Amino acid sequence: IKPPQRTRTPEQILAELSAVRDTQPIEALKSADAHREALTGPLLQAIERGIADPTGLPEGEAMLFSYAAYLLAKWRETRAYPLFIRWLSLPGEQAHEIGGDTVTQDGKRFLASVYDGNLEPIKQLVLNREADEYCRAVAVESLALLAIWGEVPGQVIEEYFVWLAREGLTRERHHVWTSLCGACLDLEALSVFPELRRAYDDGLIEVECISREEVDEVEAGPRGKWIEREREWHPPIDDVAEATAWWGSFKREPGSKA
Repeated sequence: IKPPQRTRTPEQILAELSAVRDTQPIEALKSADAHREALTGPLLQAIERGIADPTGLPEGEAMLFSYAAYLLAKWRETRAYPLFIRWLSLPGEQAHEIGGDTVTQDGKRFLASVYDGNLEPIKQLVLNREADEYCRAVAVESLALLAIWGEVPGQVIEEYFVWLAREGLTRERHHVWTSLCGACLDLEALSVFPELRRAYDDGLIEVECISREEVDEVEAGPRGKWIEREREWHPPIDDVAEATAWWGSFKREPGSKA
């Protein structure tokens, strides 16, 4: 394993991650691991500032916020756990206004990566009706991911999902129901499937996102297939440059994949 590169100082890294640019700050990201101890505090503070003023941050500060989320997740920094919970618990659209599409793209990986052993904050977010429904959905998905990564016993999460489907969630159509269905498919949580079918009957799950046939397919299919697929599709973050290459602000080379 190559040692982390040190082509940038901590101050240079923070400056480059705070700059609005149309190309990735590759050298700064490569150098960050070598300065993890010096950078962790400033990156946590960047998250704090974003939560405190999600709609008023300068664009450069918002860039630093998003890079901070990815780096802290990569480093499995548990001190970020309560901050990420606070971020995703912001009312209305505020979590998206500071984090943009990173919320729905990688929010579940953020939470699962910095999880500190206490599931209660995630469960509280799931049930928080003041929070945005897509942030609550991310919380549900992070629980399945924790089980798929082997951080939490799958049975613990499956039993919680049964409770959510039977009585925990309000019986009204919103994206949390759809995310619960998707999380149960990813985790192959078969004991929840009867409740999911009841939710389909009641019109609670968005069929344009997940069809009833997909539930049947997972139930009939070989065990472990969907768990392995989710583990492959959403692994822990180990390369921030790769994980952020999809950002719309970066220019694409002709013919490159967005």
